[in-house]
Amino acid sequence: MIVYSSTQVATLGAVLIASAVLSGIVLIFLGLTIFSCHTHEGVSGDKLRHPHETVAWVTFFTVLLGLAAVAVALAALVAGSGGLLFRWAITVFLFQLVATVAVAGVCMRKLLA
Repeated sequence: MIVYSSTQVATLGAVLIASAVLSGIVLIFLGLTIFSCHTHEGVSGDKLRHPHETVAWVTFFTVLLGLAAVAVALAALVAGSGGLLFRWAITVFLFQLVATVAVAGVCMRKLLA
């Protein structure tokens, strides 16, 4: 039976907190996307809706990825042992980090255009 070291427990705690914070930041981008879609006057239809809709869905799935990272990190902390859950928690968090940076760039490019 593998037992986590204090460093691994601290790492899982940091992953848990960072994943939750990043999910909150991505929710702000989702709100900005929805708000900007409704503030354009005189422009309507698919020309306006489609780019915002695409960004909104990508942002939503990034939030879900963050919630998955929180769930895996929490499961690893509760299980208390097993290197596989520890590696999965780090991997899902890294995917979330990359997705958050990508969503931030796409949102800013779309919203400032």
